Amino acid sequence: VNKSIKNRIDKFDIGQTSFDFKKFTISFSNGKVVNLGVKENGIIKALCERCNEVVPREELIEEIWGEDSFPSNRTVDNYIVKIRKWIESENEYLEIQNVRGVGYKLVIKK
Repeated sequence: VNKSIKNRIDKFDIGQTSFDFKKFTISFSNGKVVNLGVKENGIIKALCERCNEVVPREELIEEIWGEDSFPSNRTVDNYIVKIRKWIESENEYLEIQNVRGVGYKLVIKK
């Protein structure tokens, strides 16, 4: 696992959506702001840093929960469901795709 990916980006903007990883927020063009928890922020940051690439569940667990914690894959899936609702309901150009048996990827749709 590449440990250098942590703390690589502080902000990620796509269209009218802005992810601020220092402030733990997602801001949308309609003025809506979603405040994120630590785990949600970490998952979104990992997906944004590797936009259009598959991020394995195991890497998310190791990066966000730590090597000494053992949440189930369903725990990660539950966070993704919540994050997906926030992002996909407000930004038609972003989609979080499930890569069966591997993990997730944040895709920018044309």
